[in-house]
Amino acid sequence: MAFEPKTAADHRDQLVADFVTQTGISNLRENSVLLQILAALGVKLEEADFAIHQLRDLHNMDLLQAEDLDEYAQAVLPDGMIRKSATVATSKQIFIRTVTDGELSIPLGTAVARDTPTGRLTYATTVAGVIEDGETTSDAISISAAVPGAASSSPQQTIDILVSNVDEITSTYNSVPASGQDSENDEEFRVRIRSFVRSLPRCTASALEGLMRQITLSGGRRITSAWAVVDPTAPGVGAIYIDDGYGTVEEHETVPFGTLISTAVGSERLIYTRKPWKTAPAIYIDGAVQADGVDYTTVSAWGQIRLTSVLTAGQTLTHGSYTVYTGLVAEAQRQVDGDPADRVNVPGYRAAWAIVSVLPATVKWQTVGAFLVTKDGYDDEETESLVAEATINYINSLNVGEPLYWTRLIGVMMAVPGALKVTVTTPAEDTHVLDNEVLRTDSDKVSIV
Repeated sequence: MAFEPKTAADHRDQLVADFVTQTGISNLRENSVLLQILAALGVKLEEADFAIHQLRDLHNMDLLQAEDLDEYAQAVLPDGMIRKSATVATSKQIFIRTVTDGELSIPLGTAVARDTPTGRLTYATTVAGVIEDGETTSDAISISAAVPGAASSSPQQTIDILVSNVDEITSTYNSVPASGQDSENDEEFRVRIRSFVRSLPRCTASALEGLMRQITLSGGRRITSAWAVVDPTAPGVGAIYIDDGYGTVEEHETVPFGTLISTAVGSERLIYTRKPWKTAPAIYIDGAVQADGVDYTTVSAWGQIRLTSVLTAGQTLTHGSYTVYTGLVAEAQRQVDGDPADRVNVPGYRAAWAIVSVLPATVKWQTVGAFLVTKDGYDDEETESLVAEATINYINSLNVGEPLYWTRLIGVMMAVPGALKVTVTTPAEDTHVLDNEVLRTDSDKVSIV
């Protein structure tokens, strides 16, 4: 039976009824001392009911906020869970000069910036760089924002102000987007708590999706969206498409031509390379190229090559250049498959012998255009900025495979204080995506006027 708190008046009436029933005295006057005592007791019982009701709410995750939600996660989950903190936006910066004579050093801590409608965002190089003799352009040099959080994010080629005085440098820009993340809000933390609980059985689609949302790299980058898709034509084969909330989850590097087996002993058939593959290598035996699907088969997620016929003694097996995923995709694949070198901490989540590939979701960049009417007493430019920010946050919170509903987008905009009327011109209707696609946007693609 559900607990129903009562008011002081309800408790008083019940106490009076019980008193009359047990004593037979029924002529209680309104101003009598006994009635006042029963009324005072009713107030105390109401306070007790309210305290019990609050205690019950402390076990309702949907009602908990801030520190109460943090304490709940620590107390209820097997090993506790900590809310993820804000991360500093990082990027790669290019520095340009016009002269080519001599080597020019780019010192550690060189400051660059980007001006936005709400103020200046400042970044600094985290390593020293150089423009080589005879060159006008530096290699990409790592930079990080001065303050953490999503507000420090910047699209590609927008960090274009040189703050530090570096002789000969005439211009600068970021070659990749700078992406920072705010600390998890209450709703995001609730989603991750539920995802973790669903991941405990392992091997299921929801368990694998839940695992993805727990993965964070040492620098703070994390996976925010995941969708598991099973291949209906191939039992035991599936994929998980992931994103980091900015459409920048994909990182990869090239593995050059190399030798897998210099001199075969004989009977070798199963060979492993670096993993997971983005593009597969060409395979050569004694310099002769082999046909994929005929002379060998592969499993990209495992970096596995299985020869159709075993090698004979003395043969050489080499590979052409290929690319492998790094960063979040590589770590997620490691967690799914398990790490043979660390089975205790990374035991794996997929079923034995099943093939589950972790892949970056294909980003479908969404352009948004809207006309805004601001309420009296609100600043037009500030309100436009807040509506744009709410729009970006909403779209970038969509899961892989999740559509953008036009009416929901309008609702997000109208929820901003100061927004009186919003007319969305782009998109003009709901935007749907495939299971391996995700909708994302940035400040360059959102226009609120």
